[in-house]
Amino acid sequence: SVESVDSVDSVDSVDSVDSEILARLKIDKNILLCVSASIAAYKALELASALKKLGARVAVVMSEEAKKFIAPLSFEALTHCKVLHRDSEDWAHWQVDSKSAESGGAESIFAESRGAKNAKSTSADFASPLDFGTASLDFSDNLDSGIKSSAPRACNHIAYAQWADICILCPASANTIAKLAAGIADTLVLQALLATRAPLLIAPAMNTQMLLAPQTRQNLATLASFGARIIAPRSTLLACDTRGLGALADAQEILYQIAKVACLDSAWRGREVCITGGGASERIDSVRAITNHSSGLQASCLAIALYTLGARVTLISSAFPLKLPSAVRQIRVQTNAEYKNALESIAQKYRENLENMRYLEKVENLKNGGNLGKADSENADSKNLDSRAPKSSQKIILFMAAALVDFAPLNPQAHKIKKASLDSRGELDSKAGLNFGKAESKIAPESKKIPESSAPNLTLQLKINDDILSSLDSSVFVKIGFKAEDDTKEAIINAQKMLLDVNNGGKGCKAVCLNTIPYTTPRAQNQAHQKPKIAESKSLESKAVDLDSNANPFGSAKNSFLLLDEKSLKDARHIVKLAQKDKLTLSYEIADFVKSHLVEWDNESPKKQILEKAESKKPSAESKNTKAQDFAPKNNKNIKNIN
Repeated sequence: SVESVDSVDSVDSVDSVDSEILARLKIDKNILLCVSASIAAYKALELASALKKLGARVAVVMSEEAKKFIAPLSFEALTHCKVLHRDSEDWAHWQVDSKSAESGGAESIFAESRGAKNAKSTSADFASPLDFGTASLDFSDNLDSGIKSSAPRACNHIAYAQWADICILCPASANTIAKLAAGIADTLVLQALLATRAPLLIAPAMNTQMLLAPQTRQNLATLASFGARIIAPRSTLLACDTRGLGALADAQEILYQIAKVACLDSAWRGREVCITGGGASERIDSVRAITNHSSGLQASCLAIALYTLGARVTLISSAFPLKLPSAVRQIRVQTNAEYKNALESIAQKYRENLENMRYLEKVENLKNGGNLGKADSENADSKNLDSRAPKSSQKIILFMAAALVDFAPLNPQAHKIKKASLDSRGELDSKAGLNFGKAESKIAPESKKIPESSAPNLTLQLKINDDILSSLDSSVFVKIGFKAEDDTKEAIINAQKMLLDVNNGGKGCKAVCLNTIPYTTPRAQNQAHQKPKIAESKSLESKAVDLDSNANPFGSAKNSFLLLDEKSLKDARHIVKLAQKDKLTLSYEIADFVKSHLVEWDNESPKKQILEKAESKKPSAESKNTKAQDFAPKNNKNIKNIN
């Protein structure tokens, strides 16, 4: 079965791995950290320190009540910037920023206010008492495209507000949330937040009942409707000795949210992305399996990179070595069949959504033409699309990074195979597809069993597994293949074959990410460091390409790739080489490579292909009556047929 897992419980790693990967995130922005009165204020120190390490410039504003929990000096020691509070506020000394002045002053860097234009969430998004989800916002209009100084021009709320690229209220108390929603500005924190036009993130931290109070929920919904991104709190043991929702989100989750605002790319914003990772396994018996050494680290790094770029990410994997952003949907699988079932389920939802979109378009056309009755109109308005379904007819970008199992036992055993009993089960196991060499055909008495040290060898019969990548529907997925090779001589040719159409013996990939893994023998390792020229192929016309001499073993923190697209079938000079780097940096470079082809691939409309298939399966209509039910998708439980 396919298991959808929670982002926290699914982590298979230690914190040190996460820290090493997180250190590769780059947040080159001015961050205004606003701290209100909460016991969680001390955690804002960790956030400020982490942001500085990621390249951000951090300034802090504190309320007077927040100073009771932690001293401003602590923040100043970490950020090397004066904390704005009542005792440090200064209107007498303004530093003139020549770069800002040349561009027309600090006010001119903001295109327009944070408001209704960018707001996509309403109070309806917070219907559940536990649902404080995040608004789907486009922050790009409010991010500064120019160069700002490393510190505010003066120690007052206007200077701090103008300086900021991104604002985060962390921790956000119930009192500050309520006042901000109402536009009250009686503290320096509130004054700075009201004065800025930078994107705003809010990380609540309070008692469970305070958080779930209708007033607080409404205030959060109001702020979300203004364009704020709400970072959902955690459920754990709180400072008030009660267990429940209200703890400040983990610093790592907050960093992911800030990185998404800082790194948002319009080409990836809202794009549906599916990633497979980890290594599949096929059972031999109840305790043994055929598998591989894939760690799943590259796939997890791809998920982080594409999430911060704005994509809607689903990760299907057998391993989750990193703690991922909470918005990344995670599906834990193990066997090839489970990988395939998960992918086919996503593809089916995609097809249903396209058919639903077609249905709604027809209904809307009929509404506009006045040919739809009141009852039909009400039924059409009640239609709800799957929340994880693609929001347009764009194909799903599939990064097939999983290391699937090519061979599986012909007949896996239900129980553990015992060495001592191999000689006495020849007839039974032969029928099961397992040949144990010389063995008696009947069960031998205990006294006649061969000792373990001299037991016959086990011969395991294997079957070839189906090729999942080639079987996937190219009208649903844009397939980005991943290939690991230990034979550098044939690596390019084998990768190029994946770019061929399925009917021509390929896998229908639009691009392939190729990397090499080390040989296991000393002789092979020497060969791995050679740089052979790829022989010319009549069908593929490969050119000479040097492979990276650095081996990339499974589970390593670094990797290197050769990126191939369809142009490289004819000319290997189109192959892009990514030098050995950490896997997160490589993930961003792979995303850039794919981004450069998105417009081209999107022009190949999957909507037309899928709907043509659906139409071909429907009986021809005997009547040309344009009623809404004529366009209703069949066998769809989510749509009410209009009678």
